[in-house]
Amino acid sequence: MTTLTMQLPEDVFAAVRSAPRDFLKDMRLAAADILINSGLVPKGYLFRLLSFRKYLPADPMI
Repeated sequence: MTTLTMQLPEDVFAAVRSAPRDFLKDMRLAAADILINSGLVPKGYLFRLLSFRKYLPADPMI
């Protein structure tokens, strides 16, 4: 699996009022949303690829 590394300024977490781990989770969700809605990646494949289930809300309607 390929690893993506990003460098972010330290103050970005304060700006978005988020801990680094929560920020990473939000970025993964945003990336998945973009890929799914653009039709670039099938939903089932993306969920498996990103180990998405542990990040999904408990609400079955989502």
